Amino acid sequence: MTTATRETRGKARQDESYEPEPDGPVHEGKRQRVVVGSSPARGTRSGGKAAKSTKQDAHTEELNSSAEDTVEQFQEFVDKLKDECSIEDVRAIAVENGLNSLLPDNMLLHGVADQLFYGPLQTCPLCESHGTHAALICDGHQYKCSGFISEWTMCNYTAPSAERTNGCLKLPKKLKNEFLKQFEKSHDASKNPKRVLASGEKPFLGMTIVLSGRLSRKQGARRADIEKHGGKVANAIKPGVTCVIADARDASGGGGSTKSADAISLNIPVVREEWITDCIKQKEQLPLEKYDMAAEFPGERDVPWDKMSPQAEAALSLMAEVKLVGKRGVYKDTELEEEGGKIFENKDIIYNCAFSMCDMVAGINDYAIMQLIEMPNKAVYLYYKKGRVGDRLHNTERLEEMDSTRQAMREFVKLFETLTGNPFEPWEREKKFEKKPMKFFPVDMNSGVDARAGGLGVHQLGTAAAHTKMNSRVAQDLKVLMSQEVYRFAMTEMAIDAPDLPSGNLTEFHLERCTDVLQQFAAYLREPEEDELKHERMCLDFSNKWWSLVHTTRPFVIKDIDQVAQMAAPTLEALKAISVASQLIGNLKDESTLDDPLADRYAKLGCQITPLDHDSEDYKMISNYLAKTIAPVKFMDSEYSVNLQEACLIDSAATPSLKDIKKMSNKQLLWCGTRTCNLLACMKVGMPPASIEAPASGYMFGEGWYCSDSAARAAQFGFTAVDRPEGYLILAVVGLGDEILELTKPEEDVSQYKKKKVAIKGLGKMTTDPDGYIKFEEDITVPCGPLIPGKEDSPLDFNEFCVYDSMQVKPHYLLRVRYELVA
Repeated sequence: MTTATRETRGKARQDESYEPEPDGPVHEGKRQRVVVGSSPARGTRSGGKAAKSTKQDAHTEELNSSAEDTVEQFQEFVDKLKDECSIEDVRAIAVENGLNSLLPDNMLLHGVADQLFYGPLQTCPLCESHGTHAALICDGHQYKCSGFISEWTMCNYTAPSAERTNGCLKLPKKLKNEFLKQFEKSHDASKNPKRVLASGEKPFLGMTIVLSGRLSRKQGARRADIEKHGGKVANAIKPGVTCVIADARDASGGGGSTKSADAISLNIPVVREEWITDCIKQKEQLPLEKYDMAAEFPGERDVPWDKMSPQAEAALSLMAEVKLVGKRGVYKDTELEEEGGKIFENKDIIYNCAFSMCDMVAGINDYAIMQLIEMPNKAVYLYYKKGRVGDRLHNTERLEEMDSTRQAMREFVKLFETLTGNPFEPWEREKKFEKKPMKFFPVDMNSGVDARAGGLGVHQLGTAAAHTKMNSRVAQDLKVLMSQEVYRFAMTEMAIDAPDLPSGNLTEFHLERCTDVLQQFAAYLREPEEDELKHERMCLDFSNKWWSLVHTTRPFVIKDIDQVAQMAAPTLEALKAISVASQLIGNLKDESTLDDPLADRYAKLGCQITPLDHDSEDYKMISNYLAKTIAPVKFMDSEYSVNLQEACLIDSAATPSLKDIKKMSNKQLLWCGTRTCNLLACMKVGMPPASIEAPASGYMFGEGWYCSDSAARAAQFGFTAVDRPEGYLILAVVGLGDEILELTKPEEDVSQYKKKKVAIKGLGKMTTDPDGYIKFEEDITVPCGPLIPGKEDSPLDFNEFCVYDSMQVKPHYLLRVRYELVA
């Protein structure tokens, strides 16, 4: 039973220490520790003082013994409450007493048990200061607020101690539970024990620990350490064990590994020995996650991705099967697609939904999938899955054949409402949805196939390129841009690569919602910070909202506008582009009958690609422009040169023609840098504007189209990775118009620039020498002068141009380049 008291996803139970009220007040928490007294040294002048100290030692020992007894009594009460009461009963008690009934089941159970056993807690002082009221709860490690900052985020108030009110929790009159009735009759609130959380000199209080294998110190010494600091040591793996202490050799099967294997099978954390030392040294009960060894053990383990090293997670992600590819994709683990199963549809409604929820305060970062699958014999199955990526041990999963189509739809609708707190049809038909606290938010999927799954491997496409009727040089580029590797690498690098969600195949509606959230937060962050606490809560709330919309296995709090500009905004722009690519690429794996898949997709691209002869004037001009305006690209501690490999003329139906652009004034050929994963979208639908305004390169002057006269700036965006040296740059013809403002930073609200239809030239620390400029196509300026010093005090490294109308930008050349390490 006690295994249920542990937190999910590998967290150890943070068992508590409790203490009845002695003659004086008992201090709680890590800031106010119960200090164990020590005998004075020999030679003290007063024997009376020594006697007094001895009495204090005895009194402290008595208190510690009493606290341990209370811990056991409380744990027995928790187990009994879990056995005798349903979670609905516990939730009813919470509602009756103004506690948050929406908390995760385990947190709610312990919170209610705490206040039944020890007495009600007072309300959150932080929420009160903001004009709301929410009750505190105890999770066994600290006191925290059970209320919410918003529908996305629990209140982040925590404290090592909290005051309790007189009396006891009220039980609902309608509650018919014999155990609770007997408890109410026998419980004397005036004798509630005092709760002291595990910390200070007793960080292991309430914990049962197993020692496994060869440790750095003998097991007898480690047992003494644990018992001295409040814990207990068990000899065998059994329910109720908090964790197993193991040596690194356990991970390689060197000794004691049987206990570790048994622990992992029971989902008992196996942690490094350093956890004991660090807890004692820091005098507090440290989280077990940091010391968890589960991912280090050999063999296939159900280890959540967020518990792996980032390197191990990335390697797994690049090889993982994408299990849900889109709105009509049957979840791969059901294996029903292989038997002819398809997503059930009725009256233009597709019964397939995906969800995400992130609340870092509550420790939640889950996804959910639910779909109805119709088989060729008309049988309908309901599939449901909920949990964390890779955490099969804890994930809820269910595949059930329904008695009828009507029952299947009814169960689906009911499950949708349970997960989200919203009705199904208004969402599916009209996208009407209101986020509820502690409930999931829908991930709106396109009907196509995620490019990570629909694209072929680059080697398979290499074979297609060798047999295509297309120009072979064009085919070499398309085989890269149509491959799944490009999109897998990009999404892995951005940590938005969960295989259970089709993050590369999202609808415009979902992506616009992401854009709205990002722009609102960027606007908030651009204002001066006046209230540090408000700022902290706003950043936390935005981050939860963002990671609920854009699922990641490793969410973090985005704290400032620089992080938004460097990580969130580029991620959103890439997701928009990848979703376009997914629609274009489709499912090449299921179209193996196509004689020429590259030619088929090229026809759908709507962009003519014409390779340039290497001895042509255009190619020579491009090569000269690159050589004159490039600078080494810095990555970590290395520098890379950029060498031109191939150049193509591109003419997209989605962008203005060169003839249209030539009608404008002040035309220049300028560099544009972008991720390789964004290129298909650039050719299919045109180049996108910047998604936000931020005091950073590429966002400085608001939501416009940015280019540079320096290849060095574009090359920074085009760089992929050390082990993938090829990238792409774009040269675009830009009609800057009659009015060009030269600035180092905005001098007014950037929206005014768009209204005035001006162009901005952001002056950088480096500029191009006008004496080297040339003309091509008669009146288009090529600013190919060498780089020279510009505005020394500018926040921009290179010049940046910004225009506010897509009809002023025509991508004209696509360049394949190679990044080579500078010796």
